[in-house]
Amino acid sequence: MKRSIPALGRAALYILLYVAVQLLVSTVFVVLGAISYFISGVTSTDILTYILQYSAETVAINLLLSSVIALAAFALVVRVRRNRIRARFSLVAPAERSSLVAAVPLGLAANLLVSFVIGLLPTPLVESYGDASAVLTATEPNMIYFLATVLFAPFLEEILFRGLVQSTLKRSMKLEFAVLLQAVFFGLIHTGLVWIIYAFILGLALGILRENQRSLWPCVLLHCGFNLTNFLLMLLPYDFFGARPLLYVLVLMVSTVLCILLGYGLFIHTPAIPAAAPAATPIMPETADFPTPEASTEADEPQTDDQNGGN
Repeated sequence: MKRSIPALGRAALYILLYVAVQLLVSTVFVVLGAISYFISGVTSTDILTYILQYSAETVAINLLLSSVIALAAFALVVRVRRNRIRARFSLVAPAERSSLVAAVPLGLAANLLVSFVIGLLPTPLVESYGDASAVLTATEPNMIYFLATVLFAPFLEEILFRGLVQSTLKRSMKLEFAVLLQAVFFGLIHTGLVWIIYAFILGLALGILRENQRSLWPCVLLHCGFNLTNFLLMLLPYDFFGARPLLYVLVLMVSTVLCILLGYGLFIHTPAIPAAAPAATPIMPETADFPTPEASTEADEPQTDDQNGGN
């Protein structure tokens, strides 16, 4: 318990840094919106309405910038603590090729099923979810939106929650609790009851996947695939599936089969641990060469948190 409290504090600080960056970038865009209001000389709308509209129109670039800045901030913190960035971000361990290939379609299928389940909820909950998602769904699905929501945001969130937070927690508590807590944190950073609940479930699944596959990369790709579904649906005409109910049923059936098959492969199958490389034959003292700078660089690197148990 004594070790768990400091670990929770460190995990919370990572999340607070993430939230602080988002608030800072959002504040900058609010100020830019106010400046734009006075420069344009708009008189047909009040300043608050104008700023809200400006924020909605720039939400993609806002999200992209906040993701890039947060990644840079995390990298700076890691380097200040004398850790290697890729190791501390949990990006060192490779993943099986089959796991990487399966992750994106599983994310696509899972999002479609989640959307179907949300549509079955009582009307007030569906409306609250729509209100919470209105800012993102009202944005034009352009390249900036794709980069922000499909690539950078999932990459950042996986590094933060399944990388930094989960790896910090599991060193000082049972793995089950660490996975559960990071999922709770992941859910709470979202807005709206429905969004919080399904983000918690998604975070729980991604946390389990992270440990089962011993790599963060399948989590990143699955999360990207999950967000990619929303982007692709925005490209379709309004009420595309509503006018084609049979196609909608077929898509749901295919998504269910994919979730079962790919989910079994990713969550049940555990990759084999690579065999340790055989020890090198010692070099006799009389023929040993002096180590080159390239050879000694890695040895001189400070230990990562996985090695020294620190954080």
